[in-house]
Formats: sequence, structure tokens, C-alpha cells
Amino acid sequence: MIDELIKNIMKQVKAEYPQVEVPGAMRAEILSAEKSDMNYKRTIFLTDRQGGEKREYELEEECYVYSLKILDNEGNSLNRYPVIPNVVSRMEFEVGSHVIVVFTGGELAVSIVGERYDI
Repeated sequence: MIDELIKNIMKQVKAEYPQVEVPGAMRAEILSAEKSDMNYKRTIFLTDRQGGEKREYELEEECYVYSLKILDNEGNSLNRYPVIPNVVSRMEFEVGSHVIVVFTGGELAVSIVGERYDI
């Protein structure tokens, strides 16, 4: 009876908090990469060094769309995780690059935070 109660509690926790089964950050390999149709825009302020005049500009950056495969710490594919499609980033990577990804906000939404360098 206690075993059933524990199983039910675990199912409920996994349903409400899917991040408990997935580490906060993992390694991944870029399987596909393409330039996105959308651009990321943000406002920046630049100050002229000589005159001190401050001006407002809009900076527009390209975005890229990736599909990722989760890897273990040795770089081997973890087949229990599906390929993650449609990951948008302002950083540009080549197919085959190893990156670090995080699952933000207690969700299973993926963000690329940087490239993995093996030294």
C-alpha cells in the first residue's frame, strides 16, 4: 500500500515538475543549422568618445534555428532523449558542434548558452 502511494506521488511530481527528470544543463550536438527568417532587435545607446554625445540605436542581429541531440559527458548520444527541434539562438554554430544547453524556467524549453570546448 505504501509502495502504491509512493508511485502515485512520483507520477504526480513528474507530471507537475518535468524538470526533476532532466538535469538543468546538458551537453548537446548540433544536428542541423539554418539561418532564421526572423531577426532579434534591441535598443542600444552609444556615446561618442570625443564629443560625449549619447545616441540611441536599434541593433538587429540574425537568429539561427537548430536541432540538437543530447549527449553524455563523454560525448556519446543519449538515445533516451529525443532530438530537440527548433531551438532558436543568436549564436552561430556549425553542424557537429558541441554546445551546452539549459532547460529554463522549470520547463523543458531549451536555450543554448555556449559552445563546449574539449581541452
